[in-house]
Amino acid sequence: MDNGQNKPDPREERRIIVSQMMDPRTYGITYKLDSPEAIGDALTRLRSGGVNILGPETRIDYIPRFHQASLRWELVDPYAEGNWYPQAGGGLSMYFVALNKLAMIAGITWGLVERDDDGSIPLYWRVRLSASVKMLDGTIITQHGLGEADLRDDSAEVKKALSESKDASKGWPNVIRMRAKGSQRCESIAKAGLIRKMLGIRAKYSKEEAEMPFVWPTLVFAPPPDPELDRAIMFQAAGLGHLLYGGRSGVIDTTATVVQPRALEDRGAPVDFRAEQERLGQRERVPVAASASAAPPATPAPSVPPPAGRFPPRPTPPPAQADDRMPWDDEEPVGDPATLSQRVTWEGLPYTADEIRAFCASRVGKNGVSAPWPDITAENPAAVAKFVEWATSQAGASTLSAYFVTQSK
Repeated sequence: MDNGQNKPDPREERRIIVSQMMDPRTYGITYKLDSPEAIGDALTRLRSGGVNILGPETRIDYIPRFHQASLRWELVDPYAEGNWYPQAGGGLSMYFVALNKLAMIAGITWGLVERDDDGSIPLYWRVRLSASVKMLDGTIITQHGLGEADLRDDSAEVKKALSESKDASKGWPNVIRMRAKGSQRCESIAKAGLIRKMLGIRAKYSKEEAEMPFVWPTLVFAPPPDPELDRAIMFQAAGLGHLLYGGRSGVIDTTATVVQPRALEDRGAPVDFRAEQERLGQRERVPVAASASAAPPATPAPSVPPPAGRFPPRPTPPPAQADDRMPWDDEEPVGDPATLSQRVTWEGLPYTADEIRAFCASRVGKNGVSAPWPDITAENPAAVAKFVEWATSQAGASTLSAYFVTQSK
């Protein structure tokens, strides 16, 4: 006795049926659509199989070289809400959402979309638009459309909305919602009419036809495998970077090099920018007499070969004058105080040991009470490593910079 445990799942049955309907092999299409004969045979098989073919009913006798047809499938499910609505005389018609899906698989490109009336009539809109689509022979067809929405009290649209409302109390609220989006409604009406005209979609379909998939045969570029052609396509794709980021189109730039860190690292004496600016200004000011004749062209200097290596040799800096006992304990420094105040590297940081000690001694807690940090300049590897790790982080560098800027004012 069957208790219903072996009853097939209707959703699984529906999935199997849909997957078969959306498979070209179900209709005997197991070959490439790279010739007019193959495309014509495939369209015949689809039509005899009950598939809704989008576009005009034409005979294909030519496709461009290195192209083939690709079948784009879309199932406008009649059991899903928002795809179809019944007509009074029978049959089903598509909502704009379903029509827009078919427009996307067909590759319709919208052009001009603008309001055509002057807006002087309340609750009346008229929109003019245009769209383009690519056909199987490679030609691009452009169509123009016009749509209007009249939501005045005595208009046919308002009377139809009131008559279709089963509850009289809900009729006028629906009309008010339609009026609130009158411009969008008018644009949707205009686009829906143009989609139907360009794709050959009928005003209504039977329930059996609505259950079948819609197919749009589109033209795609499919060149034969060839290394030279693949190389040309690769360079053409690389040229797209020229449009976005500049540089030479179609050429991969191999001149970029990694900057060596030592070329940027300079912890010597600060540069006097005012003196440097004055020196450059003096070099630019060349005295020229008012009556002086034009000077003969200067003899070009002999070219000097570049130094070996990627960067010119860096001059050897003078030996740093600093406290040799810098990372040691709190002993009295020996030497000239002016020399000891110079910025030198302590454990990789551009501060002296005395400055680090002063910074640690100035720390305060959250409640404002003095809470100096331990002397991390002592010979305590764990404390030194922890402090250096914090000081080289973003938060530590900001804190140290803010402290020393404040101290220097």
